[in-house]
Order: sequence, then structure tokens, then C-alpha cells
Amino acid sequence: MWTDALRQGKEGIFIDLDVNPGSKRLGISGYEPWRKRITLDLRAKPQEGEANAELVRYLAKLLELPPGRIIISSGQASGHKRVLVKGLDMGALKERLRDAIGPE
Repeated sequence: MWTDALRQGKEGIFIDLDVNPGSKRLGISGYEPWRKRITLDLRAKPQEGEANAELVRYLAKLLELPPGRIIISSGQASGHKRVLVKGLDMGALKERLRDAIGPE
């Protein structure tokens, strides 16, 4: 269940991601149940912060939030990232992610 990748924090909701930079497509490609991480493909290469910037832009658009509300809280130089989403409650976040990932 992909909702296992979501954690409520004091400042917002954390999303655990496996990010694949340098992909041919941009978007959520699935869920890794063993790691409890949502898999996300990025077109940008992992250099000079390009992939991280694309990640923030993509999630902001998907979640209908300003980019400043999406913060990479850990894993800036890794494919395993934890992102903090500010300004949405858990129900709204799940609803917005459901279209991209599928049923819980």
C-alpha cells in the first residue's frame, strides 16, 4: 500500500521516494513495497541540483502547491529522498497522489 510511504510530521507530511534521474519520462512510476517508497522518474540528470529542482517542480505541480512548500528534507545527493510537504492535510495529499499512483 503506497500510503506507507507517507508520514505525518509536526511541520507537514513526509513522503519517502526512490528517485531515478536521467529517465526518459517524468512522473511517478510505482511503489516499492519492500522499501515503502514511491518511485519517481525524472528527466533531469543528477548534476548541479537539476534533478532536485525538477523533483520539487513536479511535486508542486502534481500537488497543486507553490514550490516553496516542497522541501527535500534528506537525501539531496541520493536516490533515496524524503520530501516534506507543507500546507496539505493527509486526506488531501492522498487524494492528489491517487491519480498518479493508483488506489491505496
